[in-house]
Amino acid sequence: MNIENTQNEIVTKLGSKLKTLLDKYEIFVVLIIILGIVLQVSNIELGSYLLIVSFSLLTVLYYFGAFAVIDDKNANNYEKFVDKFSGMSCSVILLGILFKLSNWPMHSEMLLIGSLSLLLALPTMIIYKKRKPELTSYDKRILMRVSILLLISGLLYFVF
Repeated sequence: MNIENTQNEIVTKLGSKLKTLLDKYEIFVVLIIILGIVLQVSNIELGSYLLIVSFSLLTVLYYFGAFAVIDDKNANNYEKFVDKFSGMSCSVILLGILFKLSNWPMHSEMLLIGSLSLLLALPTMIIYKKRKPELTSYDKRILMRVSILLLISGLLYFVF
């Protein structure tokens, strides 16, 4: 049991540190992704490398950021679970987008699983935010992130 507790503490500390990095550098990584898409559309080989590195970095930040300690005293266990679930779902969607843009197999499965997961999480997050406006774990930035990723994954899955 002691080893499991130590591992949980390590993952929690790592998640908390990566969550702060995510808050600081998310926009920067998204701009690199946009640059990578532009370069890839222009058939410049550097674009695919930028896409792989930036999507992978953002995926890791979202995944481990989901394990960060939620300091919100107003959040119950279910709300904390939804926060973790949405972070993991965002990372699955990002991998699906990367796979789709790189024409790798299994992209539609990742997009579908991530989209369905976020379709379950987003209404729950909105309902809890309306019921408890003092919740800090569901701020506008997280709701916007989830909505944008859900929109992009839906477009890539159903249109492209």
